[in-house]
Amino acid sequence: MTQKGKYDLRIIDDSWYIKPNRIFVRIAAGGVVIRKVNGIPYIAVVAEESHPDEYALPKGGVEKGETIEIAARREIHEEAGFTDLSLIKFLDKKERLSFSKKHWSVTHFFLFETSEIHTIPSDKFKTYHVFWFPLIEAPNLFWREQNEIVEMVKEHYSYAK
Repeated sequence: MTQKGKYDLRIIDDSWYIKPNRIFVRIAAGGVVIRKVNGIPYIAVVAEESHPDEYALPKGGVEKGETIEIAARREIHEEAGFTDLSLIKFLDKKERLSFSKKHWSVTHFFLFETSEIHTIPSDKFKTYHVFWFPLIEAPNLFWREQNEIVEMVKEHYSYAK
């Protein structure tokens, strides 16, 4: 960590994307939430209160008995507060080490649309804030693979007008 509790984004290098032998694999799910305003897609990103400038897509672990899509919806609700989500499509599966480097995370990402604007995240352990950006001006996200997911969404909307 750097001063004021901020993480140094330069530490997220290629080593986070090389799977070590004999590491616990955690299946996760999350997604991109889009809201259209006058036909223009806006993307919702989240940031933990303790790291307000480090944006991410809402996602987290799949719990026992959940489907991957249900887990994505639950995680989006917990971290971003959205409950009215229309599934557009499955986007991709991405893999990397967790921030603690204690497990290998396999995350399934979905594309959802919503009409909701103001939400209240329900996570019991962390405080999240939701930020809206025009999709074309989406901010750089903390994790490289999430930026790749956002690029896929940009492609989807440029071809799906």
